[in-house]
Amino acid sequence: MTPKGKQRLGILFIFLPPVLLVGTIVLYAVMGFVLSSAISSTSEAPTNQVYVEVEESDAPVTLVEAPESSLTATAGSIVSGILSLIGFVAIIGLFVGIPIGAWLLVSASRDMKTKKPEKKDQTS
Repeated sequence: MTPKGKQRLGILFIFLPPVLLVGTIVLYAVMGFVLSSAISSTSEAPTNQVYVEVEESDAPVTLVEAPESSLTATAGSIVSGILSLIGFVAIIGLFVGIPIGAWLLVSASRDMKTKKPEKKDQTS
């Protein structure tokens, strides 16, 4: 690998994980806001209530049936899972990618300093 290639790859390894982590956090917050507003506008209060009397006390206990999951909630769960995986990769990249990037930058600068100029062939 050329020193310029090592340098570019080192810069990528250093700057990509923090940018990816911040971007994931921002997208997760935006997605949470959009989904909560979309779900709250489409969902209604549950109307099916089941009353059960507990034998030990005379106070009735109210059990509320869970509303059926909507397509929006399912899509939100999938996107949330994907963003969580990207965030996990970004955190691993912080601990692994930054040292590798620093090593690549040092290696590239060392290669640039020790690179000998090519001799021109003068056979004419």
